[in-house]
Amino acid sequence: MFKKINKYSILTILFTILYYLIGRFTMSNMFETLIFANWIPKNISLATVIFISNLLFNLIYTIYYGCIVLSIIVGVIGIVKNYRTEKKIKWGILLLTLFNVLVILGIVYFNLFVV
Repeated sequence: MFKKINKYSILTILFTILYYLIGRFTMSNMFETLIFANWIPKNISLATVIFISNLLFNLIYTIYYGCIVLSIIVGVIGIVKNYRTEKKIKWGILLLTLFNVLVILGIVYFNLFVV
């Protein structure tokens, strides 16, 4: 089954699974514990604690959005390469790439118009 899948399709699947797992992590209680800095020692100044928690928050969400964008880019490259070589489209990777595009559009819509 995997012998017919090109490397771009596999990368699309991996980045999609990665951003799904990061999204599940951000909805968990462990993420709240990490961000609210309950685990940082008490003898550190408040500015450092806020800096560390903000840094972790921004780092996790940058990786999350980066995985979404990379899965879209690699998915489009995989579709184009597959179409050039075989003159047909793999529907699974096309639907996964369209799903990733809808996810990023939903995030942009939510951030611009709802929040």
